[in-house]
Amino acid sequence: MKYEEIQEKASINLQLQNNKKAQKLNEQGITLIALVVTIILLLILAGVTISQIAGSNGLFQRARQAVEKYKNAAEEEQIQIGMLEQYVSDFSVVVGDEGEEKASVTIKTFTVEGNPKEQTIKVNLTIEGEASKIEYSIDNGKKWIPDEEIEEDKTEYEHIFEELALGKSYYVRVKVYDEEEKYVEAISDIVTLSNSITAEEKDVLKDKTYLAEDGSIKTGTMPNNGEISGELSASGEKVILAGYTSGGKITAKDLASQTQATATAEQILSGKTAWVKGTLLTGTMQDKTSEVNDLKNQLEEAKEELKKAEEDLANKQQETKDLKKVIKIGEDLSSLLPQTIQINNINGYKTFSADNFFIVMKKMEWEKTSGPMGDGIPVSINYDAENGTLTIGGLRTDFSLGSATSHGISWITYDVYYIE
Repeated sequence: MKYEEIQEKASINLQLQNNKKAQKLNEQGITLIALVVTIILLLILAGVTISQIAGSNGLFQRARQAVEKYKNAAEEEQIQIGMLEQYVSDFSVVVGDEGEEKASVTIKTFTVEGNPKEQTIKVNLTIEGEASKIEYSIDNGKKWIPDEEIEEDKTEYEHIFEELALGKSYYVRVKVYDEEEKYVEAISDIVTLSNSITAEEKDVLKDKTYLAEDGSIKTGTMPNNGEISGELSASGEKVILAGYTSGGKITAKDLASQTQATATAEQILSGKTAWVKGTLLTGTMQDKTSEVNDLKNQLEEAKEELKKAEEDLANKQQETKDLKKVIKIGEDLSSLLPQTIQINNINGYKTFSADNFFIVMKKMEWEKTSGPMGDGIPVSINYDAENGTLTIGGLRTDFSLGSATSHGISWITYDVYYIE
């Protein structure tokens, strides 16, 4: 069969098939309106499906939330892993790719200290070896903060994280690199900056532990005093030591044993009370206060008078002390001739002078005469201290009788005294 015949036959068959399909559609009654309605329904179904997939709570949003939860869970898992590693070993050593040798620098000590009041965490680090770089992280390695004070032969470093949120937990990571960029890493315990913990060591029972404000576990120091007991007397005391007590009982002694007095009501002032052998007595003794006060006033006045009398007596005694002792050493001496008195029998005569002696005249007589004048009234006193000799000189006296002028000789009797 020729190619043209075959092609023509195939065309006829295809046409026949199309005619059959058209006839079948016509038989099923499909119209243009039905087609439009179908398309509209399909669009509505598509909108609902897209809303479920891309809406605010759609499939895509839920998928993103699931991814975020997974990340958070991964971070929590890393924290727990870090804690477990910290418990197993003081520091975790990481050298980059598996199989590389460890860094030449090591971490000797690594401590962190939280301060909720200042909202800071301080890191203290001691290393051994030469460090080329040190980095710190507080967000699980999302951000590393370099230490700007790397120095040769320096072994101690410090870093402070500031403006941290209260009520949140942190764990610190630090990496120390050697000159070949190999590093060693340390991870701290979780540090919680809590502002709700107020207990201190002294507030917690001894040997008991508690979570401190900086997130660390601390041990209490409050002593356990157990049960308290005792018995007190009046004005007595019992010292209660600082610390915890499980209770107890302090009792007072009976009143009778503490009021062993002997007074009676008659011996207690009226209106006043007193405990006597456990009984409260009211006094009946008359109040003599005003009388006693009068007696006191009189006594004070008598004291003043006595004081004045004592002062007068003292003055008189002083005046008596001031009087000098007078001793008579010559009696009824005459002035006709000079008189000499020996006083070397008196103690201390060598210290005397003429001023220590005086004369008291007792009697004077005279007679008229025209002869030579003799000695008269004594007027001079001389004293020889070396020999203890007192010499009293005399002097003639002239006097007149009527209109005639005469001369007379006077006799004067006198006593001589020594002033001690």
